[in-house]
Amino acid sequence: MPPASRSTGDSFTFSVGVDDTHAWSNLLSKQLNCRVANYGVFGFGLDQALLHFESNDSDEAPIVLLNLFAGDVRRHVNQLSNLISKVPTLSLKPRFVLEHGSLKLIPILAPSRDQAEILAEYPELVLTHEYFLPGGNSGIRRLSFPYSFSILRAFGNEHILAKIEGIPVWARFYEPDHPSGALEITFALMERFIKVAKQRGKRPVLTLIPNAHDIEYYREAERSSYQPLLAKLERAGLEYLDMGPGLLEYIGDRGHCEIAQPVCYGHYAEEGYAAIAGIVANYLSKQKIITTKHPGRSYEAL
Repeated sequence: MPPASRSTGDSFTFSVGVDDTHAWSNLLSKQLNCRVANYGVFGFGLDQALLHFESNDSDEAPIVLLNLFAGDVRRHVNQLSNLISKVPTLSLKPRFVLEHGSLKLIPILAPSRDQAEILAEYPELVLTHEYFLPGGNSGIRRLSFPYSFSILRAFGNEHILAKIEGIPVWARFYEPDHPSGALEITFALMERFIKVAKQRGKRPVLTLIPNAHDIEYYREAERSSYQPLLAKLERAGLEYLDMGPGLLEYIGDRGHCEIAQPVCYGHYAEEGYAAIAGIVANYLSKQKIITTKHPGRSYEAL
């Protein structure tokens, strides 16, 4: 039986931290009374999710959701995942760049043994489209000799400054004048997803998933950490579902940690994913994108 809808994105789509039964795609399928295929992959950004979607042209789902976790914006200007994530082995990824306003794919590097050794010590000699190179604008620095690869996982200045400012570490990447150009690339990835989905006769749905950092920032600043992206989507007339307001309403006076995993600033717990499923089901029903088994049912009832 082909799925009625498919959901693609990163670990927040996959629902890391809970079993398949409590994954929000499975909970959503029960509310919609149809199969929802989960294509989420741990560590993916929209760039890899888009490539995955484009390569699967045999998928028959008429509705497709592309889910952006707010922190994915940094992945869109990254080639070596170890520079921004705690990855135990050398981990390379493809990325897109903008040339004359159009997306151009920079394929994943397949280094030789010698290149891999150089890459681990001096990534700037191998990677030509990596924003997080040591010594660059990202704030990553080599701290001391020897320049071992473990030292390069420096998050360092960028994370420290974000903590001091009281903002999520990815918030600056959504600023229009950020030197990485991450906002424009993220927006272009969303535009391309919508275009390809429509060309295949599918109904595309963009969603944005915050975590505890974003929720805390929203409560303090009364605006989203990814507000510039929302503004661009609005100006372009692109439909989207920002789950932030819905999650804030669901949580109420409680702390976000109550619906998250033991590591509060990580993924969601069962209740959190259930809330997400309810928010998505409610949105799809209200927008008449799909008819639920219980029309008008609110996520608050979950």
